[in-house]
Amino acid sequence: MGLDDWDFAVAVNAVEVLIWSGMAVMVLTRPLLAGEVVLHRWLAAGLFVFGLSDAVEIWSGAWWRPWWLLVWKVACIVLISTTGSMLFLRARSASAKTANNGAASKTSPPVV
Repeated sequence: MGLDDWDFAVAVNAVEVLIWSGMAVMVLTRPLLAGEVVLHRWLAAGLFVFGLSDAVEIWSGAWWRPWWLLVWKVACIVLISTTGSMLFLRARSASAKTANNGAASKTSPPVV
């Protein structure tokens, strides 16, 4: 399949490959907190592999055909959702702890 054979849907899938891979690079290169390195790596791997599934989709013509491509995409979505949720909850928890520590120090009476 040459570039002349590409229609709009194929072009969009090609762009999606770049978007998912770019997101994986961004996740890997952003500053990491000590406890989140492994989760960031899993998230980046999920994003990158999901991008690869879009490349396979270009050649197969559909995201559900062949059956293993659908399974591949579902597995990636589960991985991305799970790791993303865990990172979000950890960040929210850390933010709440920081806010509570700051509020407690402002309202505490001075120690004599």
